[in-house]
Amino acid sequence: MVFLILPCSYFIVGTILVQTSGIDTCARVMVTPLLAIMAAHGILRLLNRRRAASARLSPPAYS
Repeated sequence: MVFLILPCSYFIVGTILVQTSGIDTCARVMVTPLLAIMAAHGILRLLNRRRAASARLSPPAYS
């Protein structure tokens, strides 16, 4: 649910700020930080999932 609310609120608030401030910017500049954060979160999630799977497959330390 957070992954739906976060991008929607980011674009709504960002659009309102850009439109009301009178700053002339490209739309892609607003997208870049969000994509970087979401990509970093996805990479960390994949790494944690991979570590957990590898920990389940390793034999116990006492054998």
